[in-house]
Amino acid sequence: PVSRAKHGLRKFERAGNEAKAARDAAKKEGARLRDEIDRLLPEVEAAVGERVEDPQQRSEEEIKREIEKLQARQRKQEKKHGGKTLSSLEELARKTQEVSVRKREELDGIKLTTKGTQENFDERYKFWRKSCKAKGKQAALDFN
Repeated sequence: PVSRAKHGLRKFERAGNEAKAARDAAKKEGARLRDEIDRLLPEVEAAVGERVEDPQQRSEEEIKREIEKLQARQRKQEKKHGGKTLSSLEELARKTQEVSVRKREELDGIKLTTKGTQENFDERYKFWRKSCKAKGKQAALDFN
């Protein structure tokens, strides 16, 4: 009975060793394939282009047609806006906004100055009017 048990144990050990050897061989093969893919990937991307995942599952031709359509639409919009690209229009809008803000600040300063000046003119006008009345009365008294 002991020899049978040893024989069965050896059988399991042999099966375990074979499984370990198969696992090691699979790891080596996986590492070799990974290295092969890493080596070939730049060449493939250079020849074909970067890999793109399309959630809509469109074919390459459909995607190319859509790109052409979008590029044509973009060219049409650029013609409509004087041949300017979207980025140049954004830059122009940003600069115009800055100028607008600067001019608005200048306008606020001018309004404050105008208000102060108008108050001074009103005060001077009142004084001038009173002065004219007083001089007119004095002239009337002198004449009489």
